[in-house]
Amino acid sequence: MKTFAQQQQPQQHQHHAQHHNQQQLILPESLNIVLHGYQRKLKTNRKKYFVVYGDTPDKCARLEYFDSEKKFKQSIAAVHASSLAAGGGSAGSSASGAPVAKRSIALRSCFNINKRHDTKKHIIALFTKDDCFCIVFESEDELYRWLRTLLKLQRGEESEGDPPRPTFASGIEER
Repeated sequence: MKTFAQQQQPQQHQHHAQHHNQQQLILPESLNIVLHGYQRKLKTNRKKYFVVYGDTPDKCARLEYFDSEKKFKQSIAAVHASSLAAGGGSAGSSASGAPVAKRSIALRSCFNINKRHDTKKHIIALFTKDDCFCIVFESEDELYRWLRTLLKLQRGEESEGDPPRPTFASGIEER
């Protein structure tokens, strides 16, 4: 018969393994990742790994997608390593050959983000000046969770302080 300590040992090992895996999932706070997970692109109906970033000092709120979670993690690891090596270098560089997002959409560049009602699927459409990008969700709850977040970030409601100002007026001095 096993002692209590012997019975607990496999569980502790299993817990340690889970904890170790969770450590690999830690996302750098500096990236301000608000939502992430697998969804489908409407155009291809293929699963992609979508990431929603809030505003950071060097980048505005945006939606990006990658072919897989693994490629997303590789891109984060490369960004983190290059910023450590360069003392804070450029986040978008991929000189190392690390994966980069397949597409990045600045949320404030969208003139509309809404739920599509013309289909039985759960779809969010992001309208940019060039096209309409649609994401299919598994459930209505998931759709609304993402939609609320995207709209808040698009409107700048998550930022503290003054509302965002147009960048084209930066050369004009206020008096």
